[in-house]
Amino acid sequence: MQKVLVADISGAQARFGLASSNKTTTIISDYLKLATTPFYSFDLCLEEYLSKVSLPISELHAVFGVAGTPVINTAEVSKSDWFLDGNSIAKKYGLKSVKLVNDFHALARSIPELDQTCYKLIRNGTPDLESPIIVAGADLGLGVATLLPSDKNIYTVISGEGGHSSYTPNSKIEFELAKLLTSNNDHVSTEMVCSSVSYQMLYKALCQIFKRDAEKVSELESFERAKNGDELFKELHSIRANCLMGMVGDLVLINGARGGVVLAGELSKRLEPYLNTPTAIERFENKGIKKEYMRNCPIHLLLEPHASLIGAGAIHFETLL
Repeated sequence: MQKVLVADISGAQARFGLASSNKTTTIISDYLKLATTPFYSFDLCLEEYLSKVSLPISELHAVFGVAGTPVINTAEVSKSDWFLDGNSIAKKYGLKSVKLVNDFHALARSIPELDQTCYKLIRNGTPDLESPIIVAGADLGLGVATLLPSDKNIYTVISGEGGHSSYTPNSKIEFELAKLLTSNNDHVSTEMVCSSVSYQMLYKALCQIFKRDAEKVSELESFERAKNGDELFKELHSIRANCLMGMVGDLVLINGARGGVVLAGELSKRLEPYLNTPTAIERFENKGIKKEYMRNCPIHLLLEPHASLIGAGAIHFETLL
């Protein structure tokens, strides 16, 4: 069985594995997650993985999903000093080839490979199988991609930088928040509100609104505080969830994506209790005179931890069809 070296690379971690295909789905083995902090370069991180597994390097192709925008098979990793050159990596390590794609490109490509057990329903609906699917996810950053339908098992993914679209406040407290964020930033993006990278900035702005002193509260702890009834942290995560749901609703309209929405990322999973509230659902579907357009569009939360690696493998295997 042919195997391909796959990776999912962000500013916080690099995840590696070997992907193989049984003609119905893509399977991941030899999985390893490494924090990026100890490594000055991606090459050193890759060498750490290669030292822990026995691989026939000269027989392998590789597909790496990168949190960034690949250009001519090179990419800068977002929120990191790493720079990747796919052709140089292939030459240095004797790989047959190295293909760099956006990490959400790989994630979106995994969707046709997964079954229903890999998802949790957020909003019920009947998808239009001939329409695109939006894949968006909040984590360290906010990624977006669009999967186009196919009946030939060769899928087209459109990658973009939707996380940097402008934030649209929609309540009194959100307008106050946007005003504070704008005072220190020339552009307030959706990513600035929804992702982990700006958690501290968002928290401190809400402390001003709530007239509270800012404490040292980690993002993980903030969810516990909210669960225990702290109104500031409940509001913080509600704002994030509402922002994310509003953005994907806009993307459904813009792309005609009535095939559905898939939400991915560790932060999206933590936000689950806030994503299916009436306010968040209303933010998704209330698009004025086009509210009816949104009626049957389902939203699912992606649970499969290896989805981006599965998608990277699928990108390679579909070239063999």
